[in-house]
Amino acid sequence: MRQPPAYQEYPSDLLANENYRLMSLEERGLFHTLRHYCWVNGSTPASIDELAELLGITCSHLDQVFSIRVKTFFHTCDVNMGRLVSPELRDYKRELVERSIKKSLAGKLGGQKSAEARTGQQATVERGAQASPESSRAEPELNSGEQGWGERGREPL
Repeated sequence: MRQPPAYQEYPSDLLANENYRLMSLEERGLFHTLRHYCWVNGSTPASIDELAELLGITCSHLDQVFSIRVKTFFHTCDVNMGRLVSPELRDYKRELVERSIKKSLAGKLGGQKSAEARTGQQATVERGAQASPESSRAEPELNSGEQGWGERGREPL
């Protein structure tokens, strides 16, 4: 499955956050860079040496701008202790992926029902299972609120 390409962010939420408001412009730049990196890669290196190299700055410069205000938005990864994650972005991405999976399954089920309605047989989407004679129907099953068709196929019921 393709990962979500972007995340939605509300500037009013950030500007209302005291830690963000108290950051210098340089700290804010680091904050956004780390978030972008986390979105694309899932995490960033936790090591100051690796992170400084990744960012193309010296360790002493990173020590200055990687303040407690910036660090409050990142946590050590549960799976890999040598990495930092943005819990907010991790949870948001998980939500987007779950939503995408649900939509995909709903689309497959909708396609299966459409195929059943066209062929009058139970179609199968996954695992290549075959429809049994008992499960085949001459008329598709309707959900409440759906309109069926008369015997000749042209008149609404």
